[in-house]
This record gives sequence, structure tokens and C-alpha cells, in this order.
Amino acid sequence: MGAMFRPMRYFSGQLKQRRTRRTLMFWLTLTLLLLSFSGATMLKVPLGAVAPLFLVYWSGVAVLAITLILLSGYDMIRVPRELRREHRLPSQPH
Repeated sequence: MGAMFRPMRYFSGQLKQRRTRRTLMFWLTLTLLLLSFSGATMLKVPLGAVAPLFLVYWSGVAVLAITLILLSGYDMIRVPRELRREHRLPSQPH
């Protein structure tokens, strides 16, 4: 059972790095913009014709949006902690 949760440890460790979080948020934002634009313009007719496809598409967009909101909230909590930790550590001469 412990082996099943090892990927989660990897991803949680990766999310502790500010650069990784910000890069992921950038790509999620760009993806959401493209999906929203294409869903509202180019895919409006095909998505409107088939109700299940419409629900699946916009549910996927909503899941990505919620993921982005949670990730940005985590980043807002994490940044002050990182800054406090940096100030506590003694500075090393260059």
C-alpha cells in the first residue's frame, strides 16, 4: 500500500519549489485561456450540438480552473514561509 502513494510524495516535493509552482501556474493559465477562447468561439457549434461533449469539455476546463485556484492559494501560503525561512538562515559570504 505504501508504494501506491510514492508518486504523491514526488509531486508534493516538486510543488515545494517556487519556480516549479510558478511555471505550472503559468502553463495552466495559458491552457485555460486557450481552452476558454476555443470553447467560446471555434468549438461553440460542435460542443452545442452534443450535450455530453459540452459537459465533458467544460467540466474539464472547470477542473483545471479549480486546480489553478488551489495552486495559487498554496503559493500564497508558501511564499511567506519561504521568506521567513530565508531570513532565519545565516547569510553566507560570497
